[in-house]
Amino acid sequence: ILRSDWSSDVCSSDLILTSIAYPSYQKYVENTKMQEVRAAMMENAQFLERFYQKNGSFKQSSTQWPDLPIKEIGDFCIKVQGDAKGTPDGRFTLKAVARSDKNPKVLKINESFVTVSCETTESTCEDKAQHFANTDKSCKIFES
Repeated sequence: ILRSDWSSDVCSSDLILTSIAYPSYQKYVENTKMQEVRAAMMENAQFLERFYQKNGSFKQSSTQWPDLPIKEIGDFCIKVQGDAKGTPDGRFTLKAVARSDKNPKVLKINESFVTVSCETTESTCEDKAQHFANTDKSCKIFES
């Protein structure tokens, strides 16, 4: 009888430990993925900074953004947010959108390297435009 009681106690403690550890592990994995996305976006932002130094604008032309060197990373696609035509020359925002419903769904970085995450968007990786629209909601500063 003592042995079976001990066995059920071990199973209960394993379940408790698993219920505590697994969410922490999931959060760690998600944070690691978001850091990879942010690193790719930083590379793109640095590319645009070098482009600006050479050309005096973040834009290829008044209506066209330059092609980004990194367009995809993991489950995310990356584009510039906003039409080049309506964006001031000294500004840009890059936007990474998840292909699935993982949270956060959107990560954005601007010319000042400020990074925000947004929980919802109407943008999808299937959008045919060269840029994403600004349809994001529930945005906050991204903290790693």
